Amino acid sequence: MTNTPTPDYNITITPTMKIMLREAAEQGARAAISEIMKSGMNLDKTKQTNEERPLSERDNDMARIKQCVTLPTGEAIWCTGESIGDMLSNLLSRLSMNPPAAKKPAPTLRAFVDTVYRPNFIKGLAATTCANYETYLAQYILPFMGDMRMDEITVGTMQAFYDWMALGRERTLNCKSIDRVGGLAGRIFAVAKAQRLIGDTPYQKILLRNKGRKAGHHQSLPDEEVDRIKRAIPTLEDERQRLYMGLLVYTGMRREEILGVRWETINLQAGYGEIEKVVVYPANRVATVKDNPKTESSERIFIIPRPLREILEPCKRESGFVIHGRTPEEPAAHKTMQRTYTRAFRLLGINGRFDNHDWRATYAIQLKDAGLTSAQGADVMGHADTRMFDTVYAPARKQSILKHKDAVEKINAAYVCDTQ
Repeated sequence: MTNTPTPDYNITITPTMKIMLREAAEQGARAAISEIMKSGMNLDKTKQTNEERPLSERDNDMARIKQCVTLPTGEAIWCTGESIGDMLSNLLSRLSMNPPAAKKPAPTLRAFVDTVYRPNFIKGLAATTCANYETYLAQYILPFMGDMRMDEITVGTMQAFYDWMALGRERTLNCKSIDRVGGLAGRIFAVAKAQRLIGDTPYQKILLRNKGRKAGHHQSLPDEEVDRIKRAIPTLEDERQRLYMGLLVYTGMRREEILGVRWETINLQAGYGEIEKVVVYPANRVATVKDNPKTESSERIFIIPRPLREILEPCKRESGFVIHGRTPEEPAAHKTMQRTYTRAFRLLGINGRFDNHDWRATYAIQLKDAGLTSAQGADVMGHADTRMFDTVYAPARKQSILKHKDAVEKINAAYVCDTQ
């Protein structure tokens, strides 16, 4: 028997045709094969040179038949055989008897955060970082897109999210805060992409426009204002307000560090205390005591100068939180903490002009003006390096520079012209 050129077929397999193909292979019936071809297979016979020959003859021909088959999934594969029946058998052996499992839809952003991101990528971080992330989630990310499926969130969604934070809320965020919130969202989507839950991350920072207002650095209080407030703190009648403002103004501690100070870690006679715990409020809710401060450098001692000792001594206890809640062993509740410092600020005449962190900046400036090096100042304030101390908390200010005026005059005194 003479071999003939191999014909090329181009077949598109629909799900219905797939079932018919199975039946045809099982029965080996030529009539079923003919029905398949009539039902919609697109046979490209332009290259078939023996199309006039009966099907039975071509079926027994030893020449191999090659067919391009498009599966229901859209994938194109090539199948061959010495006969149509052989080709169909080979084709069916490559087809799964069960349809491929449908890809599960991506979870909502809220579900992914609850089940994957929070337990694996937030839990265990420094206390302050955890608190900040929970705030970003509770106040911004989840309210805006928490109930959206992750594969439905696009770059356009992210831009709308940025605009909402900058312009669409009663309390809008500045550009740096928006970048921090967006950065957390970007990390969440990066994890989802790594787990192949989404094709690509919608957080494309280069494409996003940040319309938030310009952010400013923490500002230090003028020397005369600091002097006035230090003299007024002992006159505050409320004990909690007096203790809080004393620790804030005289130590430059972070708010969560002040709230975590316990009496048993304070040595008034030696003039220092130890920072071992912090109190944070995840999502501005229940007070949570953390045994690990923000960084390793944050776990440190703080100096208690004599004016602060005079504020602390009348209130000294054997144990418990200095700024406590209903009992000395309970940390202050979130509302208690807010009420304490806002009322104290108002009574001292600084409400609305300066915040808690401005006092930390003020303390840094005082250390710098007192002659401490950047490394020494960073150690006292609990920074891991000098960058934060130099660029954020203690940048040069007009008052600080003018304090060196006499020194500069002394250096140049020899060159003064005597005009008398």
